Amino acid sequence: MNIKAKLAAGVVTALAVVGLSAASALASTQGLNYEVDNGVSWTLANGPSSLAQPVQAGYADAGVVADIGPAAGFQGIAVTGSANLADNIWISNGSDEAVTPGTYSLGSPVDFSYGFDNHNGTFWMASGPYAGQTLTATQIAADFPDSEAYAWVGVVYTGTPVTGYISSINGVSTSHRNVSIAPNAENVLIAAVR
Repeated sequence: MNIKAKLAAGVVTALAVVGLSAASALASTQGLNYEVDNGVSWTLANGPSSLAQPVQAGYADAGVVADIGPAAGFQGIAVTGSANLADNIWISNGSDEAVTPGTYSLGSPVDFSYGFDNHNGTFWMASGPYAGQTLTATQIAADFPDSEAYAWVGVVYTGTPVTGYISSINGVSTSHRNVSIAPNAENVLIAAVR
């Protein structure tokens, strides 16, 4: 989300999600969604789509969002795929932006809790009641007993093209989703989940 923009520099002119197949529609019924963030806005889609957004920042990401069950049972995020993947925990009340397809401005705070995986059993929370704090998986489970947990897994653009693949998230198959972000000859940043 927006805090990751600190990682990036430069200006890019547009962002698109392309190439989601009919298999994507099937996968979305099994708890998978797709997300892109261009540093200005982010979009969540749960089926085949082609999205384009003007980019006014040098940051972008593209990833898969998997429903990993009740937050009360959260024990961490386990990913199989390429070594360059990043992951976050999203915690939803079931009616917020974390689960509602659409495009959202990063000029407004998200209406769900999320945190970055520190890869040591803790998560640095970027939003929600624990924003700015580091929580363990056990603390997340205890602090959000009535919420659902989602894992965002994908690649982050920091000025150079990036590609990766996601095979599974907490045992949920993603049908080997490829994720990539690269500018084309017209300086349009293309973020793809395939």
